[in-house]
Amino acid sequence: MKRHVLLWALLGASALLVLHARAAHGGAEPRSWRPATANALEFEIVRGELADFDGATISVRRQHGEHAVWRFGCGLSASRQRLHSDGNAVSFTSVPDELHSDDFSLSAQLTRLTFPWPERRLRPWAGLALGGGTGRRGTEDVRSGLAVSSQSRTPRVYAAALAGLEYALSTRCAMHAQYGQGLQYSGRRSGGTLQYGETQTVTGKSTSWQLYSTGARFGLAVFY
Repeated sequence: MKRHVLLWALLGASALLVLHARAAHGGAEPRSWRPATANALEFEIVRGELADFDGATISVRRQHGEHAVWRFGCGLSASRQRLHSDGNAVSFTSVPDELHSDDFSLSAQLTRLTFPWPERRLRPWAGLALGGGTGRRGTEDVRSGLAVSSQSRTPRVYAAALAGLEYALSTRCAMHAQYGQGLQYSGRRSGGTLQYGETQTVTGKSTSWQLYSTGARFGLAVFY
């Protein structure tokens, strides 16, 4: 909540500065704040630090025509964990204990933004985002003669309507804020094996639809 209040306070202050500057210049020809180039990298600002935007490892955008901007982001993450213990803190007996886990996720998002007034310093915009991804997780736990393994895959696709403001610090750099609502479809396929004397196998499948909010996000665009 504090972050949202600060975000809108900054945007409000920016709008007041723009209005004050225009009033001070009177009838002078207004300066164009149109970006110097058609290409930009985008980052999210979290607690004063730069981070990935929209969950993407990298997010790039390109101007097409007078008002249209396309933004593409892709994300990739992977982790592997291997744990082994030769002791049991409860019974003080030597009980082998191994835990293996692997996680992998891949996502991509394409967003079409429309800037009605691209030459202004404070630029409102609206957009539509389409994206999808898949996640994969596997675990294996071996404990005192009991072996449990599981695997799951979770593909998803989504669409979201976005709205935001962009404030030009210069023709090479701009701050922006956005908020959106979306609809997501996801599926999950999982399977597991239990070995304790004999082997038991379990499989499952589920699907779901979900309305979600992207939340308010505050970021930085660098034009190159």
